[in-house]
Amino acid sequence: MSALARYARTLTPHAYASLHGALDAGDSDERHTALFLAVARHDLDRVTEALADPLLSRRARSAALRLPVPEQALERLALSEIRATRHDTYRLLRLSHRRALAAKLLPQVFQRHGAQEAARLLSACPAETAAAWLPRLNVPLGALTTLARTAPRAVAEHLSALGEGRPSRDAYRFTRRHRAVASVAAQRDPRAALILLERAPGLLTPRAVLAALHLPGEAVAVLRAAQPGSDGSPRELPIPAGPLPPSLRRALRGLPTEDLVVLAERCASTGSRARGPGRREVAPDGLLRLLPPVERRRVVERRTVDRGRMRSAELTALAALEPADRTALLAPWLEKHRRPSWSTARVAAALPLAQGEPLLRELAANHRIHHRVQAWPALLTCAELEGDPAQFARVAVDCERAWHDQDAVRGATLDQLAGAAPRLLAALPERVLRDAVLTTVQARDSTAPTLSAGERLLRRVVERAATTGRHERAAFAVELLGQILSTARHTGPVAPLHVDEETARAIWSVLSPKASARPELSTTAAELLGRHLAALPDLDAQARRTAIEDDDPELAACAAAAWVRPPRSREQRCDHDTAMGALLIDPDTRL
Repeated sequence: MSALARYARTLTPHAYASLHGALDAGDSDERHTALFLAVARHDLDRVTEALADPLLSRRARSAALRLPVPEQALERLALSEIRATRHDTYRLLRLSHRRALAAKLLPQVFQRHGAQEAARLLSACPAETAAAWLPRLNVPLGALTTLARTAPRAVAEHLSALGEGRPSRDAYRFTRRHRAVASVAAQRDPRAALILLERAPGLLTPRAVLAALHLPGEAVAVLRAAQPGSDGSPRELPIPAGPLPPSLRRALRGLPTEDLVVLAERCASTGSRARGPGRREVAPDGLLRLLPPVERRRVVERRTVDRGRMRSAELTALAALEPADRTALLAPWLEKHRRPSWSTARVAAALPLAQGEPLLRELAANHRIHHRVQAWPALLTCAELEGDPAQFARVAVDCERAWHDQDAVRGATLDQLAGAAPRLLAALPERVLRDAVLTTVQARDSTAPTLSAGERLLRRVVERAATTGRHERAAFAVELLGQILSTARHTGPVAPLHVDEETARAIWSVLSPKASARPELSTTAAELLGRHLAALPDLDAQARRTAIEDDDPELAACAAAAWVRPPRSREQRCDHDTAMGALLIDPDTRL
């Protein structure tokens, strides 16, 4: 098509008019080609005529996104009696930023087609128009989500007004329904986030709260003036676990310590659920890390000791403390609660490794499975919090007992291991990866979530090894990854690895001697290195050969899917696969 566009631009006006007239008088394909020539030459008269043509109007509207077609033609489409045409035109006005035209058409659309149609057009209008019309229209949730991207402050004001004065049960339903929309608006504009923080804090997700903190002075003032909770304590609004964005960190460093204390007390970093499966986040609370060590400890003590919440203390808050402060805070509670329990595992995970490891190993040896489910991941958490790669590798080696335990223990431990910091994963011995993966694959009780945790672990190991130039380690992990992907219990498509072409070549050079006699390994490599299959002719040929010749239909199907995946050659290879399928079904077929 690019060649046809270049050819259209080289034609003289007379030659173009003759060719366009001949094509426009032909069948549907030829008429579409005529429209393409008009678009390539920016022939606005022909494109405008096509907007009113039932056959060509859809593609003409797509062209109008980039071409300055007359507004009168778009007005006729926006007021059309055909519903699909109107909706497509509203989208055209929004994507082409014709906001003034949309605002001009809004009253006419409202008068002719009603409030629902006007609500759909509202996202194409300027923010001021949206703010004026929102109270008059019952905007559907989908249209409100789109509007949150173009007029976030108007949506924030609208949601705040709608949520005020509702009974508790109705307010809960309203919050559940509109929280995602409010989050979109808040992340789009910090001012919108600030409006919601002041008037409807229940609508804010953790990421939306973080957006409000980009205006730190105003956010502190809003939090200070906020009404306390039902128990009289200040309302807490969680923020995402992990380090703060650099821009936010720079903005917050200009605040005085007392304002930072307010933020740290009211905006705690989220962690894992107090009870239940899932990885525990080890990253320190970003707001607490901005405080001096003494203030950090005071804030954490107020959250835990003063409120009697030690057993449910977030690891992200405890991780922000100095090791000596963590020991001084947690040791008395553990001394008082000596009986083994899930609380012991959660609290002991925050201790320095020298103090926490004996307690957690005792729990890991307990005959009750619910203790082991908590203890093995907690032991890895404790080692991860310690931050020493050698110690982390030592603890991971000792997790061999967890791999051979029941699936609940195995899955929880793998999940915790898979999310560790990249520098800690780089220190894992290869035998840890081999034992964990092969035991998981061979165990009859391993479930799909456990296999997914193993896959996530190996993918992170491969990508980390690739960035550090350890190509043999990356190839070893790819081979293990094939064990997981080839099991019948693995669910979902196989996503290619995020590695560059040079790394893909290096990985395949290590795998190719083994893969020549193992079609399942070459197929896995083709799936995982599929982004660079064109640069790996040997692997490309093996994938094609497996797709055509292998006796295993499932393996052949996987190889065929991997072989046709590269976008540049997909159409040609799909044609080839179709022809080969016909040949295999009927040997007398002639290609």
